[in-house]
Amino acid sequence: MKQVLYIEDDEVDLLWWQRITRTEQNISTTFKESLSDVAGVDLSAFDLIICDANLPDADFKSLKDYFKNETHVHFLSGALIEGERIIEKPISLSHILALLEPEVIDLSYIKTLSEGDVVYEQEMIRTALKVMPDRLKLLREMGYDITKIRTAAHKAKSSFRVCGMDSTALEVLEDLGEGTFERKKVDELFDKIERQILSALRDLETYLS
Repeated sequence: MKQVLYIEDDEVDLLWWQRITRTEQNISTTFKESLSDVAGVDLSAFDLIICDANLPDADFKSLKDYFKNETHVHFLSGALIEGERIIEKPISLSHILALLEPEVIDLSYIKTLSEGDVVYEQEMIRTALKVMPDRLKLLREMGYDITKIRTAAHKAKSSFRVCGMDSTALEVLEDLGEGTFERKKVDELFDKIERQILSALRDLETYLS
């Protein structure tokens, strides 16, 4: 059972969280409405902490300072904050599951290519951070056009390979045939790929200096 602490004072956002996680039996959520409510709470007991970026008793700067030593904290906001790592509301179930998944990347391929050149490694990571969301968007825009899905899956495989990610789902999409095409199966594969990419983006950011 994954333990999640969700700190949020907006009733609409709380209802949204409850609705999208209602079928996830592996997620147990503890709700708090303010930073003062968190005082005395053992933060290490949670696999994931989600916090609104602006609470009644704390602004974003105060929250960042309070959670500065907690690597499993992620902030939500109704609008992105330039230069900050913020998840824009409403958060999706795929994003929640991605944050709870173990690290999905393996940078050994990048390190082999760089031959110890740290600047090159950082550039490769930044490129992956830029490209992978585009790969996900492209897949989602293909609808159920098998030819386009195959092409988009093939294009995404290079990013997965560079980041040492499991590309099994992409390979299945790439091999889709008219006789094996099932929309439900394609949707499941898209969801899995989305979680992989979201997890990879989270993990890649931790490698940036």
